[in-house]
Amino acid sequence: MPSTSHELLEESRNKKKIRRPSHRPLLVTNGFALMLLVFHPRYQSSYFFEEAGEEVWNGVSYRKLRFQHVRGAASPSALSLEDRVYPLEWRGEAWVEPSSGQTARLRVELNNPLTEIGLDRISVDVEYARTEDEPQPNATWLPTFARIEAATERQLWRNEHHFSDYRHFNVKTDFTIEDPDLK
Repeated sequence: MPSTSHELLEESRNKKKIRRPSHRPLLVTNGFALMLLVFHPRYQSSYFFEEAGEEVWNGVSYRKLRFQHVRGAASPSALSLEDRVYPLEWRGEAWVEPSSGQTARLRVELNNPLTEIGLDRISVDVEYARTEDEPQPNATWLPTFARIEAATERQLWRNEHHFSDYRHFNVKTDFTIEDPDLK
């Protein structure tokens, strides 16, 4: 006797996601120029500072300062990885021009590795120079070079940034405050 039962067949397929090449680098480094925030009044109490004497760098004599982040204190920078943000605790050195108090170089590294994400090391070395078209006392110091390195157990990433041809511009704004109740 022929079978009258019908068997149902369900098919499932594993669809592979096609990865399109990304133009985003593996290590995105931005905000390093803000490393000078370690000296900002909001973050000064987050660091221990000590004088480290004078040092000649690039033929110029600078005052050298060392600093180290106070564990758990506010940090001016963070690492964003996937959906999580990790505040970074830095230690480092700054080369400060004695006459202007401007920082000519800043070199920092992590206080401790971020073992929970496998990050052994991050280091940042930023060089600053005065703009050429301003008189000495009012000169603006801006980054000219930055090297950022990050290392895990098996990989090392290095990004280098070179900056030049800064342009000065002025902005003039006017504003009027109106009382919304008088409208």
